[in-house]
Amino acid sequence: NLDVVGTAFISGRTTADFLQHTQFADRDKTAVDNAFLVGGDSAAPNDISVFRIATTNSGRVGINVSNANLDRALVVDGTSRFTDDAKFEHDIEVNGDDGVIAEIRTSQTTGTFNLVDDTTFVGTLNIGSQVTTANLFNDSTADQFINIGKTSLHSNIDLGVTPDNRPSDGALTISKVQIGGAYDSTESLSFTRVKTKSFKVDGDFTLGARRTITDSVRLSTTAGTVSFFSDSGSASTINFATNASEINIAGQGGTTTINNQLRVIASARFDGNITLCGGVASFSFTGDRGQLGSSIFAHADGILSDTLFNKNIDILNVLVIGTTEEGYNEVDTAGSGDWGGVVYQQTISNIGGTPVVEPQTLPTLTGDLFYLPLLNAPNKANGDPYFVENDYIIINSSVSASGHPEIVQVVELTRTLVAPYYIKVKRQPLGTYTAILDNHPDRTVIYKVNVQFDATWTEQALDNTGPQDNVYLSEFGGTLTNNDYVIIDREDTNGDGIFNQGEVIKVVTPLSAEEQKFRISKDCSDVANDVFVVNSVTGDTTILGNTTINNSLKIAGGCGTISTIEFTGDITAGTKLITNVVVTSVGKTINDIAVGDYLANTTNESQIEFLGDTSIVAIDTTNSIIYISDFTQGAQSSNITMEARRNEKFLLTNGNSVPVYQTDTCTGKTTVGNHFGRLDIEYSSGGDNSVYTNTTALPSAFDAGIITKAFSYWYDPKINSDGGPDTNIRTTAQGSGGSVQVPVNSLGVGDGKFAVNNLVFIGTVTAAASGIGDYIIGKITQIIETDPANPTIVVTAPGDGLDTNQPFTASDNVFDQGNVVRRVLQHEEFANVLDIKTRTRINSGSSSTYCSLILDRGYIVQQKLDYLNFIALANDQNQAQMFVKVAGRLEGIVHKPIMNEQTTVGSIPYRRGDLTVGGNLKMIGGTFRIMDSVNQTPLFTFINDDGHADHQGLFRWDAGVVARGDFYLFKGGDPENVIFNPDTNTPSFSVDNLGNVTAEKSLTVEGIATTVPSTSFKQFSIQNLGPSGTEEFSIKQDSSIDAFGYLNYTTSSGARHTRYISSASAESDLLLVPNIVYMVNTTASSTLVLTMPSSPQTGDVVRITDVGGNLSYNTSLVLRTPEASGAKIQGDSTGTLLGGRITPYPSGELVVQTPNAAFALVYLGATDNNNQVGIPTSVQGWWLTEV
Repeated sequence: NLDVVGTAFISGRTTADFLQHTQFADRDKTAVDNAFLVGGDSAAPNDISVFRIATTNSGRVGINVSNANLDRALVVDGTSRFTDDAKFEHDIEVNGDDGVIAEIRTSQTTGTFNLVDDTTFVGTLNIGSQVTTANLFNDSTADQFINIGKTSLHSNIDLGVTPDNRPSDGALTISKVQIGGAYDSTESLSFTRVKTKSFKVDGDFTLGARRTITDSVRLSTTAGTVSFFSDSGSASTINFATNASEINIAGQGGTTTINNQLRVIASARFDGNITLCGGVASFSFTGDRGQLGSSIFAHADGILSDTLFNKNIDILNVLVIGTTEEGYNEVDTAGSGDWGGVVYQQTISNIGGTPVVEPQTLPTLTGDLFYLPLLNAPNKANGDPYFVENDYIIINSSVSASGHPEIVQVVELTRTLVAPYYIKVKRQPLGTYTAILDNHPDRTVIYKVNVQFDATWTEQALDNTGPQDNVYLSEFGGTLTNNDYVIIDREDTNGDGIFNQGEVIKVVTPLSAEEQKFRISKDCSDVANDVFVVNSVTGDTTILGNTTINNSLKIAGGCGTISTIEFTGDITAGTKLITNVVVTSVGKTINDIAVGDYLANTTNESQIEFLGDTSIVAIDTTNSIIYISDFTQGAQSSNITMEARRNEKFLLTNGNSVPVYQTDTCTGKTTVGNHFGRLDIEYSSGGDNSVYTNTTALPSAFDAGIITKAFSYWYDPKINSDGGPDTNIRTTAQGSGGSVQVPVNSLGVGDGKFAVNNLVFIGTVTAAASGIGDYIIGKITQIIETDPANPTIVVTAPGDGLDTNQPFTASDNVFDQGNVVRRVLQHEEFANVLDIKTRTRINSGSSSTYCSLILDRGYIVQQKLDYLNFIALANDQNQAQMFVKVAGRLEGIVHKPIMNEQTTVGSIPYRRGDLTVGGNLKMIGGTFRIMDSVNQTPLFTFINDDGHADHQGLFRWDAGVVARGDFYLFKGGDPENVIFNPDTNTPSFSVDNLGNVTAEKSLTVEGIATTVPSTSFKQFSIQNLGPSGTEEFSIKQDSSIDAFGYLNYTTSSGARHTRYISSASAESDLLLVPNIVYMVNTTASSTLVLTMPSSPQTGDVVRITDVGGNLSYNTSLVLRTPEASGAKIQGDSTGTLLGGRITPYPSGELVVQTPNAAFALVYLGATDNNNQVGIPTSVQGWWLTEV
């Protein structure tokens, strides 16, 4: 045993050179591994010993270890115990027994185990930074309460924030984070609660991941208002429950608002009311180009096809608020100058404030991030933030040469509760095509901006010029004001995620208001495919396709319900216009009165009356004149008070806005069809108020609104008649002051004679024939016939503004000698010009252009162009802009891409609107009228009783009549007798269906008196008389009569038909016919044999007068009955051998040898003219009755 009382020193070193050095300091002192051993083997000192000390390696101590195990300053093999605190002033390593599991344990079963819980330690605690698996608190099944960072006033906790990819090679990484459990619990004690103000998920979000298709999951809130993907600039496309078979939205009360278009692909069912509030919205505007520092460039429209569109428009609604409204704010640089420079990226420290709250230091920013100091706390009155992260705001600096507004994006509400206030913003959030400015003045107002990307598309292209342009957008939900902007063609052209292209346009003024509609479309491709449309402003409804109504249909209509405008004006009776129109309705002007409005005279005891259904046909707003459809009645009146009433109508169109049926629900007036007409026109002459000189100018003049009306003229058809109104200028014209004396060759005769107030064409021969050239349309004011052989007409301008560009000056070339003067007829109506287009036609493989004109009253032009037709194209003031000639009529009433471009001959009428009535047609009162093809001459008219009860009406027609059946006319007499006791027994005139005509009293043929009556015109004629209808009875104009098969049976002087025959006459002329006079000349010393009629009737007479005077004993006139007839003359049926016969003549014969004998023979047959029979044969035959 070694017992050391006091201190002991063991150096634990060896000195190998002890003897070589006398000084201790010079001797070696070598540390050794086995400096002190207890409980070991001296023979094997490196083996395990109970206690070992080594002085090598700065000294080491071991317990139950070998020298090889002694790799640390203290090595203990086995357990150890510290009964009090152990202080380690360096690191602690826990390796475990086997190098696999290392543990720190405690024998305590309850209480608290504190790990580095010193209050003085505020540094960083790292635990297992490189471990691949960490298990904390996993084995206990008892209640656990795990608290992490509960009391920190500024905590930043990252859990499983794995890099997006592996830094070494960019390979994708994996992160799986699970929080919470107790899935099967139905109690409220099992939940995961995120208590931060906002919850952000960078990637996808799955709700109810463990649920199946048969389970349900709940997403709820206790908040009264939830904003769901509604932040400015958030998703432009949201696919919501696209595979759900049933979606239930909203509660039993309140409203559900959808701000943009709603598309339902499948069926829709509404169990309650549907209200379309509609109204108007503006989708087009005038805009300032190149705003917010962007550049102007050209843009195509966004229409790719009928069903595909490029949504090239982003909408920026600037939410402007007043200085006293919630959320109002300004830039506040605290008087340190402009905002926007890099100084607002630098560190801001010692911020202060009352009270002093975090943060007090704002770290340095880089890139496009800046601090924006605010004047006011950006919070609402209830404490909610007015700005939220990702909001867009506009720093609304004034536009100048060096400045303009700038839009930034809120990325952080940095300091918003205690002044000074800061938010962190991102510059150029919309793209690098906008500019960053560093000169935004202090106290510049800031507004929130609602951004909707890919909101709509442009309907028309934009060029690359400015500074302003009209912008036309497709429909979108919402409105635009002059505070708003749009971005067009925002694009990342480099594919680097940065939008480097785009142009910002500021809204200046809306262009037009689009009326909102309820639409049903067959394919939603285009409005042309809409099958049901209701205009929410006007109530107009359009239905395409068949409509079946199983019950009654009632159209309530209304009188003046659409519009009633009061006005005053002056009227002259017998005219169709109202002058000096002054609108007296409050807030209305003459521009609010429309064509088609009906007129009502509201002046008490007015001297002017309007016919029923008198309507407005044209309005001259410049001169305050209204043109009406019917002539006014009464006396001239001034300052009459009237109303223009717009009634409800029932209207059918042909699908191209062309009316084919309309009924005024107030007046009941119904119009079937229309008279739209399309014409091929050629420039003829300039108008008095225009510089247009060719056909190609017509479409542009119409598009400019210069041409609105058409007035029609054509040559009077009487120019083709003898003595018609067609002549030439005889010699030089005279006159001045717009009144020209035109000497003409003739004036015409009868109704073809020129007269005062006639309109005349005066122009060159070429213009008269072709309709193109120099001419005027003038009015005759005087006719000078001092010398009937050399008449003169005096012409002036018509006075209606419809003049050509030729002056009424005697020296003008239209009044040159030899030029043509013809009467023209002007249609009393005008037509509205609906369209003028240049079209192309192909003839024989060669294409050419022509000008196509469409009129609403096509009947003002002849259907068949029998006569040259001119049209004066005029403006609203009835001033002729040009004259055109009608080159032909065309099919079609609306211009379409493909049409029949060839002219027609007029066999196909322009009018349309046939009416077929299967049952009875009854009219109570009223007049029935059929007009001619130009609506100027009534061809068939039935005039009612003119309001006199139980009186007759009147039929008038100007047309040929082809009819079948009986026709009866009865006496008129007293009207009451006619109506109540009509005479149906004795017609005054009748024609039955067998052709029998009856006139009760006289029949008078008036005829036409002429100086030289016609010898051939039959003024009265009865045809098909005699055998086989070969005879007639006709009285000719010269009073002669054709009858009994004879022309001129009675001559114009009343003489009987007389013929001359002689010995030289043809054999056929010697066969006599009855009841005429024969003048006979027999050659001397000859025999002339005449044969009596072959089939005489009782009473037939043959009269003979010998005019030759040669009859004597050797010159005979022999009359014989036909040889085989045996008919007698003077009771004798035998004759002589005269005429060279060998045997006596076997029938009746009369020989006359008395010179200049004159006699008559009358025939008696078996029956007399009274049908008496029994006449003896002995007395039958021819008998002399006059000698």
